[in-house]
Amino acid sequence: MLNQLRSSAKSWAVKIFLGIVLACFILWEIPSMLQNKGDNTFLRSGQSVIKAQTYLLALHDTLIRNADAIGHHLTQSEIKKFSIPQRVFSRMYSDILLDEQVRLMKISASNVSTARLLERDPLLKTMDGQFDKGRFIDYVQKIHTTQADLFRYINNQAKRDQVIAASTNRLQAPDTFYSAVLLFQQETRAVNYLELTPSFIGKIPNPNKEILEHWFEKNNNHFRTPEYRQITYMHMFTEKLARPQDISEEAIKAFYEHNRERYHTPERRTIELLRFKNREEADSAAEKLAAGQAFEELVIGEKKTLKEIRHGPLKKSEIPILIASNVFGLEKGAISGVINDIQGPVIIRVIDIQRAMSLSLSTVRETIRNEIAYKVAANLLHENRKKIENARFEGATLKELASEYDLIAHEITIDANAQTPDGTKLADLPDPVIFLPAVFQSMAGVDADPLDLGNGYLWFHLERIIASSERTLDQVGDAASALWKEQQIQHLLDEKATEMKKALDHGMTIEEIANQYGLETNTERELRRDHISKKLGKTATTAVFSGACGTNHIASGADGKSRIIFKITDVTDPLDTKEAQSLSTYERNSISEHLRDDLTALLVSASEKIHPVWINNALYNHLLREAL
Repeated sequence: MLNQLRSSAKSWAVKIFLGIVLACFILWEIPSMLQNKGDNTFLRSGQSVIKAQTYLLALHDTLIRNADAIGHHLTQSEIKKFSIPQRVFSRMYSDILLDEQVRLMKISASNVSTARLLERDPLLKTMDGQFDKGRFIDYVQKIHTTQADLFRYINNQAKRDQVIAASTNRLQAPDTFYSAVLLFQQETRAVNYLELTPSFIGKIPNPNKEILEHWFEKNNNHFRTPEYRQITYMHMFTEKLARPQDISEEAIKAFYEHNRERYHTPERRTIELLRFKNREEADSAAEKLAAGQAFEELVIGEKKTLKEIRHGPLKKSEIPILIASNVFGLEKGAISGVINDIQGPVIIRVIDIQRAMSLSLSTVRETIRNEIAYKVAANLLHENRKKIENARFEGATLKELASEYDLIAHEITIDANAQTPDGTKLADLPDPVIFLPAVFQSMAGVDADPLDLGNGYLWFHLERIIASSERTLDQVGDAASALWKEQQIQHLLDEKATEMKKALDHGMTIEEIANQYGLETNTERELRRDHISKKLGKTATTAVFSGACGTNHIASGADGKSRIIFKITDVTDPLDTKEAQSLSTYERNSISEHLRDDLTALLVSASEKIHPVWINNALYNHLLREAL
């Protein structure tokens, strides 16, 4: 083939064609490159600038990290779909504003701290968690930069992090906010209600032919045959590839030694910390304790409670060094002397000790074996994915590849609900929430990208699309009459429910209405927003919290076919919304994290007002076109 290309290149026609291409490059591309090179300032705020190269570095870094996370390089359509260039630009926009704050505050970051950030980057670590220089060099090449430029990029980010940390570090949401969340979560309500079921309406006579034909003309879309898709698919999961029996004892011991901290629980202590305004008050309290006064009496004398001053259980690293060195030398129940602290002198009592514990290698051997096997299998999965994609590119079919990799090539014909033409529901499809939409967004005959299912990949090929088609009234048969009667019943239920609600609004009690229509009065208590009542269903439970106490409402029942007519009879607030510990640690951390994000956004917004951002729109549009 190369010989043929060389022979073709000697012809006059090819030489003329190459000459034209070269001329076009000289006339258009080189001036453009020189122009960009001469003015590659991308963003400016105050005296701080971000160059186009920095934007491209950030873009390539984002693409590499996304590719590592999903196991394959993003296609152009995926890059466009997820708006990655725009997302990177948005981040750069915030970065330039923070850069100006860094400049004004004269913040710096040491080379050592920058190197540590690189060492902690998961992308640059091996399976055993060690920094890999080879991965680092490969990463630098993939993002098309130099080590010096990357180091500078990370160093700038470290400076920005200092600005953010100075404003938001350890920031917690106020107790008032926690109280509002608890109030929202734990408020309970009670309702009296009536339930109208389709049986309340009774039987509806069959429509005559004229009525049914007229109705069918407007509703024939309910009876169309669904669109079917004939596909071939196969899947490969990490669990199937994992081989714990192949993991050696040496590998298990090395993993255990390198991750000892994971299998060691440090000692923790629960303490009561009584703080004083000055050293004189603290010394006086210590003398009282030495004279026999109880610690509890001393706390009461300081107008505090034991609950207020209790902390823990705490690790030694979670306590200031001077206090920790004293506290961790005391036995349970012992009281310290006066300890000087930056916030004022303290006296501490140890009320509980949780001793340090370590899990032996024999205890965690099988857990480690499975974890290593899973990681090895995950790497093998990614390697197999690349090999399979290369083979597909060269023309291999899924049937051929399934045979090569000892997989099963499934051939099915399904609609969007995973039903076959004979009405069978396929319940064994892998991750149908991801699989089915992908199948129905694909085109026939095109090799779709493999689907990342988190623990494996799924490949499919759409062989044929069987289009949806209309059916006649004769083909539908009794189904049309049944749906017509169902719609009539729902319409009559709505009318009757509205009639009953009007009666409630005009002063009738729910019991009087129940007696009038021969219904049963029901009551539901202790209803909460985050707990769906099985009797009322989701729609009605949500509606219960949409109005004030004493108001009347209508909602669909749990089955979606009945109607619930209800009156809100009681609204009860939680007894104590001041105790933040009632919220889970995850909820408190999540609330505080959102608060810190909001504060960072305000910082960036305030900086923008003082130092507006200038954007090189021509350069941005050029880079955006290149990226997409």
